[in-house]
Amino acid sequence: MAAEDNQAGVQELAQRLAQQEQELAQLRAELKAQVEERQLIARQLATSESRLRGILEAMTDVVLVIHVDCTQIDEIEIAPTHLSTLYDAELDWINETVAAFFAPATAGHWFAIVERVLRQQQGTDFDYRLTLSGEEIWFSARISPLDQKTVIWVARDIRDRKEAETQLQQKNQLLERTLKELQLMQNELIQAEKMSALGQLVASIAHEINTPLGIISSSGRVLEMFWQESFGKLLSIWQGYPPDQQTQLLTLLEEIHPPTPLLSTREQRQLRRQLTQDLEALGIGEAALVARICSEIGLREPPLALMTQMPDLAWLEWIYQLVTMRISTHNIAIATDRAAKIVFALKRYAHSDQSGVRSPLDVESSLETVLTLYQNQIKQGVTVERDYTPNLPPLLGYPDELHQVWGNLIHNALQAMQNRGVLRIITRSTPTAIQVTITDSGPGIPGDILPQIFQPFFTTKVAGEGSGLGLDIVRKIVDRHKGEITVTSEPGCTTFTVCLPLGEK
Repeated sequence: MAAEDNQAGVQELAQRLAQQEQELAQLRAELKAQVEERQLIARQLATSESRLRGILEAMTDVVLVIHVDCTQIDEIEIAPTHLSTLYDAELDWINETVAAFFAPATAGHWFAIVERVLRQQQGTDFDYRLTLSGEEIWFSARISPLDQKTVIWVARDIRDRKEAETQLQQKNQLLERTLKELQLMQNELIQAEKMSALGQLVASIAHEINTPLGIISSSGRVLEMFWQESFGKLLSIWQGYPPDQQTQLLTLLEEIHPPTPLLSTREQRQLRRQLTQDLEALGIGEAALVARICSEIGLREPPLALMTQMPDLAWLEWIYQLVTMRISTHNIAIATDRAAKIVFALKRYAHSDQSGVRSPLDVESSLETVLTLYQNQIKQGVTVERDYTPNLPPLLGYPDELHQVWGNLIHNALQAMQNRGVLRIITRSTPTAIQVTITDSGPGIPGDILPQIFQPFFTTKVAGEGSGLGLDIVRKIVDRHKGEITVTSEPGCTTFTVCLPLGEK
């Protein structure tokens, strides 16, 4: 019995021993695996460290690891970057950078940036500069948090970038100055073209003003001669008539209304011949004298009743002198008004508004101003057909520039027709815009040059007659008003259409 118990105990012990050996083998295998894993990790760490070191050594940036303790920078580790491979060894950038963290003038500034990065746990970028060996050098830095008390600082030399930025700024300033000069030149070209157009108008305007001045002068001489030579004589004749005849003479004088305009020389001759024949047929003496006086004052029916009562005809000379004086004063008023209109139109056209502020413009009045200035060319043989839309709304724009638009287009139309033909001007309106159409009956613009007419300095005129800037300036002015100009042309019909927005109310 005892032997059996011993044998059972031995078997149990053997089983426990085998189990422990199995567990020990398993532990050895696990330990081996862990050792191999750690060896692999160590190799990987060594490889990573080698790669990182290689990367750092290849970098030409300043790389610092900064540790913070409480309220100050405790330690700065310098990464093994090789700045000397690219930069002068005399420029000790790393030491100068590190020194800046502890210098009294800059320490607080640098610490504030590092402290903010640690507090926010968010990287930041900024530029700074250091003076190294007497040279001011700009850097661009990136600070990133590594943990709660450590940041990494990477700084790069950005002298080239700063120099490029400086050059770019200088070029921008140069471009701004150039743009201002170009704008000034453009304004001067516009004004020069305007003055050129005015120069072309000078002769015709002088003629237009000389005509009413001549009328005023001649009418003034007539009045002066009347008072010096005829007034006393006529007063004497008047006093020689009885009251009833004086009344008849005053009535006749009130009834005589010289035609407006006065009869032309040809019409006077025709009327004189007809009156002479009629008076001779009636047996009136001095028929030719009576016919001459009546034709000159526009009296188509001679006062036969008075001629019968007062056959001496001295009263007729009296009537003639007074009517002539009335005609002279009327001519002076018309001529003065005509000269005033020309001067006003010229002042309006030549006015240059430098305020740069838009103002309301009456388009019809603006067109009439230009037509007044070109009246001398128009009256040579141009028929002006106006088709104006009544009550056009005012156009918000630059009046002096729009005068120039109409002036250039009308001037070109008159030149194209050689001052002989039909000039048609149409105005139309929409709720948002006004359209002006100017058409001439000239020979037209050839199709091969039509696309070029708005190009600066392009002209088909002979040298000295045009700068080639007129239509280019017109297009620029229309563009400035946010409008559009188009042209169509065929023999006998060239049409320029300008469409301009009304602008804000």
